[in-house]
Amino acid sequence: MAEVAGLRRGIRAMAALALVVGVATLGVAVYSAVRANHATAERGNRLDPAATTAAMLLADYVDQESSVRGYLITEDRSFLDSFDEAGKLIPVHYARLEMLLGDQTTLVTQLHSVAAAYEAWRSDVARPELAAMQDGAVAAARDVERSSTARTRLGALRADVTSLEIAISREQASTVGRVAGAQDLLLSSLGTAVFLVVVIVVTLSVVARRWLLRPIASLRRAVNAVAAGRYDTRIPAVGPKELVDLAGNVEAMRAQLVRLVRQNDRLWEALAQEGPAVVALRDALTPSTLHASGLVVRGRVDPAEGELAGDWFDSVDLPGGRVGVVVGDVSGHGSAAGVYALRLKQLLGAALTGGVSDPGAAIEWVVDNLGETDEVFATAVVAVVDPATGTVEYANAGHPQGLLLHRSGSRSGRAGELSATLPRESPTAEVVTLTATGPLVSSLLAAPGAWATASLRLQPGDALFIYTDGLTEARNERGEQFGEDRLLAEILRVPSQGPQELLDAVFEAVRAHAPGRPSDDRTAIVLARTDASSAGDGGALVPAARPQSDRRGPSGAVRAGSGR
Repeated sequence: MAEVAGLRRGIRAMAALALVVGVATLGVAVYSAVRANHATAERGNRLDPAATTAAMLLADYVDQESSVRGYLITEDRSFLDSFDEAGKLIPVHYARLEMLLGDQTTLVTQLHSVAAAYEAWRSDVARPELAAMQDGAVAAARDVERSSTARTRLGALRADVTSLEIAISREQASTVGRVAGAQDLLLSSLGTAVFLVVVIVVTLSVVARRWLLRPIASLRRAVNAVAAGRYDTRIPAVGPKELVDLAGNVEAMRAQLVRLVRQNDRLWEALAQEGPAVVALRDALTPSTLHASGLVVRGRVDPAEGELAGDWFDSVDLPGGRVGVVVGDVSGHGSAAGVYALRLKQLLGAALTGGVSDPGAAIEWVVDNLGETDEVFATAVVAVVDPATGTVEYANAGHPQGLLLHRSGSRSGRAGELSATLPRESPTAEVVTLTATGPLVSSLLAAPGAWATASLRLQPGDALFIYTDGLTEARNERGEQFGEDRLLAEILRVPSQGPQELLDAVFEAVRAHAPGRPSDDRTAIVLARTDASSAGDGGALVPAARPQSDRRGPSGAVRAGSGR
């Protein structure tokens, strides 16, 4: 305490010395400031406002001349609004200039010359033109405007205003020299003061080193230790009160950091324990492969969290060469949504391969056998395709509407009725929207016949685009959704592109609209029909299909997909 008291006495002595230096330089500074103030007052209070007002006066003259000319050309009376407005302002500017330049005889004389030139222009040019226009003599008014008198009067007015501005600028420049001399005197006095202050500051820094810098160095070493990972290093609370308060805040931050690090360690341990289960679940949701001549299925999932999504898609081989295609979207994302998606996928596969080939009935069977779902719900599209005829029977359980792309020359041949179709056309293709045929997949909404089955026919070259709401609800930084209109525009942008190119183009458009990590799973498939002779292996839904003996579970459900 005695050491701190001695340091404080030394600081007070330095402060007293600084006061003496300040008083000594104050007299010199006041004298130089008075000189500078007199010169700057003249410029700031009179010349600068006068220069601004002269510029405004010239602008008003130009406005009046332009207004009259516009009126002569267009015969539109509204052009004179600017003329009248400027006519009100010009006397105000003139009176202000007379007040500001009252003690400048030369400048006042030039101002009178400007006023005379303006009055000559008004009496010889503007008024005759306006009077002729009022009488309907447009040609006469225009002859006045083209006359040499008009050019002479306007030129003289502009020249007089310009001369006045130049004269005001010269007066402004003359004040700069007087200000510069006063500033030199002020700078010399300030230089002396700065030298003395530097001496005082050096002395104070030496005195304050032991009182302030050493505690700061101790605080810095402790903070660096924490930054290096030694989180148990305590932050010392020494030095002035402000520094002690700062050390207390840093110590609180260190304690919070320690808690977060320990919590993170526990989370990593939990993740290490759950990792194998997540990998197994992801593998169980891998899509099956389809080899169906004349049928192409391409799908992609971009999960919102890690590698596991609540969205999925799958295909199954059905009797008679038919193919079942399923797309699902479980509310939420992550491992919990993945588990529910796996249950739903297995039950849908079991329904289709177990003899319930009607899509609507298959969804109803799944809901009856799904059990208690609590607050979790899902949407799904189930389609049964006959590659030979192109007939597609489908049921949409609360899912976003499907999009049927008809290429040029393939617009005929629909089977059944399309529910609530809304065509969007381009020169070479059209898109028909296929709305939902039933409610969400939930036991709360189950009822006999709740999910209807609709049908359509795919002609060679047609494509069926099915997606989840993660695509259309993707938002950019302004909160704007990607939306169905942008999706339709992207599908129709290049109608001739193949299924994989169409899928990649849509996902790239969504990513460009909403870059960064998606907030929801994004999933889509493209189901297209080609000529059987040219389909080859192009109809595969990657990876290759497994034999019946490879399928999991007694129901015969195939492995479904959330991977790309």
